Amino acid sequence: RFCGTCGTKIDRPTAMPHPAASPRPSAPVAPAAPRIKVPTAANASALWDHLPLISSVAALVALLLPMVGTGIFGLSASMSGFNMIFGGEMLGSSYDGELANLALLAPGVLGLVSALALRGRAANVAGIAGGVIGVLLTLLLGSVASDTSVGELQIGFWLFALASVALVVAQVRGLVFRGRA
Repeated sequence: RFCGTCGTKIDRPTAMPHPAASPRPSAPVAPAAPRIKVPTAANASALWDHLPLISSVAALVALLLPMVGTGIFGLSASMSGFNMIFGGEMLGSSYDGELANLALLAPGVLGLVSALALRGRAANVAGIAGGVIGVLLTLLLGSVASDTSVGELQIGFWLFALASVALVVAQVRGLVFRGRA
């Protein structure tokens, strides 16, 4: 669009002169190999930086999914984390939620606060606290489910457990590497 030498605007591109042909014939050129995006340290670091947010959202989503299931006389039902907190109905019976189950919100809420509102060491400590609470709750819920007739741990439980562990790992890593920088 503009002259590379003087900078004036060019209405239409002019043909560039072709370089002189070499006296010897050139070898055939192989087609270029497809470009493959190689993971770099910057890409991996960006994933680690977003892991607290991802795991916090996953912990909250897990509360919407079935966490524990039960079966009686061939009938089965599941209970989500929100049912455990706020109550609901299972197998035709109504039940009240338990205030203590509000702790199930801790990994998601503390993880979101650490990812979105806090910076530095405070963010890491809040995220670690939320993740540790989540890990302890999964251990408690897992032991209660195996000791009673609750039956089976379902997808929400396993997603919650994985998200809690990922939150702890990501925040501990952030704390360690932030301390070295």
